[in-house]
Amino acid sequence: MPTSESTLTTHTGFPWRTAIALYGTSYGLCLFFLRAFFWDDWAVKTLSEQMERAYWKDVGFPPTVSFILIDVFQRNPIYIHLATLLMFFACGWFLFEILKKVYFITADERKLITIIFLVLPINSARVAMQMFSYSYSIFFFYAAWYFLVVKRGWATKLIAVVFFLLSFNTLSLITFIAVPVFHLLLLNTNKFANFKFRAFAGPILLILMAPVYWIFIKTAYPPSDLRISYYSPKFSGTIRGLLLLLISTSFLAWTIQESRTTQNLRSTKIALGAVIVSLGAFPYITSGRLVDVSEWMLNFVPRASEWESRNQLLLGLGIALLITSSIRESDSKFKTKAAVTLIGLCVFMNFTFMQGYMLDARKQSEVIQMLSASETVKSGNVIMINDLAVRYNARGRLVRTYEWNGMLEKAFGDKSRSSAYFAYVDCINSEVPIPDVLVTIDASNGRFKSLLTSNIGINMTAIKISPCPAK
Repeated sequence: MPTSESTLTTHTGFPWRTAIALYGTSYGLCLFFLRAFFWDDWAVKTLSEQMERAYWKDVGFPPTVSFILIDVFQRNPIYIHLATLLMFFACGWFLFEILKKVYFITADERKLITIIFLVLPINSARVAMQMFSYSYSIFFFYAAWYFLVVKRGWATKLIAVVFFLLSFNTLSLITFIAVPVFHLLLLNTNKFANFKFRAFAGPILLILMAPVYWIFIKTAYPPSDLRISYYSPKFSGTIRGLLLLLISTSFLAWTIQESRTTQNLRSTKIALGAVIVSLGAFPYITSGRLVDVSEWMLNFVPRASEWESRNQLLLGLGIALLITSSIRESDSKFKTKAAVTLIGLCVFMNFTFMQGYMLDARKQSEVIQMLSASETVKSGNVIMINDLAVRYNARGRLVRTYEWNGMLEKAFGDKSRSSAYFAYVDCINSEVPIPDVLVTIDASNGRFKSLLTSNIGINMTAIKISPCPAK
């Protein structure tokens, strides 16, 4: 692992060794739980192919989503987890090449932005297969941006359009397209200085593509009534999002004006980073997420956030630019120490996140083994789960009942059993299933020992219960 910033800036090409070492340390532990299921993975796992296609249509996605997940990747967790690992790294390479086309970004800044972009401890929710549409969407987005500004010719521009459309499977990218459109406009302004129409034609067509796609997708593949609220902007959220954009763009306009007299672009690059962060956060803020500073901060806490880190998907570029611009023109000794310390902290946090998911996956595996070996559980119908080993739930997450149901199905090979939380039993409502088996789960090993031995030390007891008096 590099120990100084000079390691990041020795050569002009992509820093393969540094990037692979840091990215591998950050996310390499995922190679030890490639078969793992998390969160909604368990619910979809139990569906047939036809039912899963219907599910994606029901939540408002076009057929490309089910085609990629089912036909291309065969719903195979190994393929999907490996593809996720590679796709996010590829985004870093695309970004490095894209930044070569930004005249005010130096070679040293380009490398530092790329490294920070790769190792920022954001969007750890990528480990869930249900988040794969986010992963390939952002991959297609950066690939489209690369073909748009790096490659020449109409064929590559057509590829860029197709890739942008594929990236819109994650709807938040519809807003984020403003960033590459602005980049294209800057390039065209220099290239077609005497032909204003040619300079603006491409960016205008691209920016119009976003609302056209939005209207088409909502008309052709409307989500079910239960999912409409999930995609509908909230009034208060929209106001917050617009306010954040207004503040950041006003700051950018002011710094651009100031740079004309000072010739110092540092403040402008910081402001630009703030604008990109605002654009990346905007669709999530409007939908009622990333409400305040505490929610932003919780997504960086190892034992918090659950699956909410997915709301960080588009924040990487803006944060990387903000950080790099803030430290690049500082005192060289401070700059080096700050860069190394920050990158080291990011890698440590990512390693911690992945350790949590690895132990979570191991816990699930051991619980399934224990369940399958229990005749008491096998004879039950409704299994009440008393989980005392929650310290192994990654990111402080709650294990849903459908996840327990999936584990029960995997343990016994059928769907004849359902789960219930360890809680109050409603003996009055006849529609509420009454548990007949109580399962208590605990773990004897600590987290560090579990990491070294790959053994959680799960202990499980199962007893027959009859919580409701016979009538």
